[in-house]
Amino acid sequence: MGGTVFYICLILLVLLLVISSLIRTNDKKKARKQYLRDLFCDPQKNNPLSRPAGEPSFLGYLAKKHPGRFVIDRITAEDLQIGDLFRAMNRCVSFPGMDMLYSTLFTDTGNESEKSVYEEAKHFISDKESAISCLEILDRIPRYADTDEFMILEGLAGAKDSGLAADLLVIVLLILSLVLVSFYPAAGFAALLVMIAVGIASYFSGRRVMLEHLKGVSLSLRLIEAARDLASYGRCEFSRYERLTSLCRFNGLISYRDGTSSDPLSIILDYVRMITHADIMIYKRKIAKIKKERDEILSLYRDIGHLDMCLSVASYISSKQCCGAYVNDRRCIEAKQLYHPLIADPVCNDISTYDPVLLTGSNASGKSTFLKAVGLNVLFAQNFGLAFAESFTAGAFHVYTSMAVRDDLKGGNSYYVVEARSIKRIVDASDSLSLCIIDEVLRGTNTVERIAASSALLRFLSGKNCLCFAATHDRELCTLLNDCMVMYHFTEEINEDNVTFPFLLKEGVSDRTNAIRLLDMLGFDQSIIKTADGLVARYKETGNWT
Repeated sequence: MGGTVFYICLILLVLLLVISSLIRTNDKKKARKQYLRDLFCDPQKNNPLSRPAGEPSFLGYLAKKHPGRFVIDRITAEDLQIGDLFRAMNRCVSFPGMDMLYSTLFTDTGNESEKSVYEEAKHFISDKESAISCLEILDRIPRYADTDEFMILEGLAGAKDSGLAADLLVIVLLILSLVLVSFYPAAGFAALLVMIAVGIASYFSGRRVMLEHLKGVSLSLRLIEAARDLASYGRCEFSRYERLTSLCRFNGLISYRDGTSSDPLSIILDYVRMITHADIMIYKRKIAKIKKERDEILSLYRDIGHLDMCLSVASYISSKQCCGAYVNDRRCIEAKQLYHPLIADPVCNDISTYDPVLLTGSNASGKSTFLKAVGLNVLFAQNFGLAFAESFTAGAFHVYTSMAVRDDLKGGNSYYVVEARSIKRIVDASDSLSLCIIDEVLRGTNTVERIAASSALLRFLSGKNCLCFAATHDRELCTLLNDCMVMYHFTEEINEDNVTFPFLLKEGVSDRTNAIRLLDMLGFDQSIIKTADGLVARYKETGNWT
């Protein structure tokens, strides 16, 4: 009778633990699903997940896989604020997604999907429930903070193979001890206690070997599970990975945690693993198979990243005006209602040109922002199939910029030397179909030589295969280059107390300056303002400063 009561109580305790665990798990799933819904639907919600600093190894993998593909350089990335744009766009829930988004901002990834990122994003915008369901699946992929996960996967190639003999011996002796209990209880219990102690003691040395590549194994298996679930959900592109699902058998017996858990069932399983070495044996079998499927798993990482990136792009553009972009092989840009995606309340502008553009305008009138908008939208057209505009067509340009030049104090180079080197790389690339953006051409030298060298440089670029967009304060360049470049300008509206900027692009050359007026408005001493105005008036009247 007492034994029956004991077993009933034991069964009830186990059921209570299972039910409690299921309830807690269900509550977590509901909370997480609501978080994912808010992340996707609310453009104001910040994504706390960010990728590690530095260039991801995934970008290097894509460059090696597609050696002929163009990657924008560091100068262009800094000028166009690609890092800021990545942080604004990042709504990814996995590191593969963030790696793909980051890499796609730098280069066309060459994903084999027939649909452009924009077409995929439009699907998710129109079917938010499908987007949330995909995010739930991707959210199960482990995230290791401050870790380059793709590098972890690549590192599995160096994992050492080890046999199962020692671990199998532990289990065999454990089973023999249990059998011995039936015939010789005292000796059997003693042998059982000894084998439990030996199993636990030897377990931790095996566990230390596991830890070196445990994250990589965990990530590989979760990627495969995600592919299986996505294929079941109807994402047919993941069906090709179906044969990898056999690797996921007995996943629950491996603990991927670095620490302990407060969940009673997890604690019990931890002791089972320690005594039986079950997770060590399964790990050894899995890592041997994963190494054989390494290339396929790296490809899966890319495809998972592509889906997560499409979801992130869908979330980002859902509250913005966008269009499908057309890319051709001509040297042209045709855009209506073009704007910069990082501007909260942007002013849209039209531009249509097959010829190089020289942009003039006073300080703060919008020249630099417009140049960045042109460069970014060309990148988005090629890499994502979209543009932040009402309509957009452009050539398949390689984009080079020279805008935010700074002194090289460590290298001992002056501003002008750094600027000249920055422009030199544009000249070197000018035979290819490229978009060259130069803000304030050769500003780091004296006026006479700046105008002479700038006019010669821009005329040279105008005769090449590149499409050059340049901004300048030197109106002399407009006269020198009016036969080979088209002129556009920005202007301002000045009244007694204020200067306002409509940020509207207009054809022709700007006839206004506002540098001295801005000094006046900022409260500079009036003697400075009057002296400066007098010098300008004298120069306009006589053509010289003395």
